[in-house]
Amino acid sequence: KEDHRSRGISKKLLSYYENAACKSVSKIFLTTSYYNARAQKLYKEVGYNQAGIIPDLYERGVSGYLMMKSKGH
Repeated sequence: KEDHRSRGISKKLLSYYENAACKSVSKIFLTTSYYNARAQKLYKEVGYNQAGIIPDLYERGVSGYLMMKSKGH
């Protein structure tokens, strides 16, 4: 797992998804757990902003961050 980090693979996958599946939308949403700092950093680097918090999203006591990106960013 560590061998594949910091190689840009996640950014390429996100870009592919955004271009292929989100052609006709103006905003894209995703969630990440509050404790996943690495994912939050990645999403911010590619233009997502925290739009809200969803309490107990994953399980009791584990909130999720709702992330949003406006297309054209």
